[in-house]
Amino acid sequence: MLDVDEDLVADRPGLLIIADKDFASKEFENDLVMRGAELLRPSFAQRILAMAAAI
Repeated sequence: MLDVDEDLVADRPGLLIIADKDFASKEFENDLVMRGAELLRPSFAQRILAMAAAI
């Protein structure tokens, strides 16, 4: 989506993108930083704790 409409981020400095746990990629996060956006998502630690509790 950001590659298709590059102005989406450029027109909104400091854009905060809220995502679920499936958007957990350093490559994706680095791409957002390069575009001037920030990603807010659940931490990896919470995911590991939830998986451990399910066992």
